[in-house]
Amino acid sequence: MCKPSVSLNDEKRVLISITKHKHAVRNKAVFMLALYAGLRAKEIASLKMSNIFEPDFTIKAAIQLTTTQAKNSKSRVIPISKKLAVALIELLSVVKHKHLTAALIQSQQHDKFSPNTISQLLLTIFRRANLTSYSAHSLRRTFITRLANNAINLRVVQILVSHSSLATTQRYIDVQDSQMFNAVNTL
Repeated sequence: MCKPSVSLNDEKRVLISITKHKHAVRNKAVFMLALYAGLRAKEIASLKMSNIFEPDFTIKAAIQLTTTQAKNSKSRVIPISKKLAVALIELLSVVKHKHLTAALIQSQQHDKFSPNTISQLLLTIFRRANLTSYSAHSLRRTFITRLANNAINLRVVQILVSHSSLATTQRYIDVQDSQMFNAVNTL
């Protein structure tokens, strides 16, 4: 069964829960990269400081994934939203090893995380917020659904998430009963 999109109330609940953890800033950045950039666990784990920051450590306008970082060897560019930028700047303030070749998401020993570790971390984040119906992939689904619900052209969404087929992108979009009622009431 597909994991559902994360509601705004549950997003707030997770963010409150994250603040109570020792690695709150790092964990929030991971959560926000999945939710506000639609990144997969593999892509988050592969991020380097240079994907996010300029040589002077100002934040870039977009995340630039290389062919080795992205699924199916498709490089892509994902604009960094204001909300995500805040979390990434906050992350920079706590990173110990600040060089452009360093992993963006680092363990206590300053090692990079594996994709599985990112997935497990997100599951733990949800569990701490008493939200067990979500997974790491729920955040990607949420990113796609929210864009679609904000009337963003589905072709744009498809490119942002690097789906080869528009049909794949459409399968990620959750539809609420209220949306169906609102749709027919526009007639």
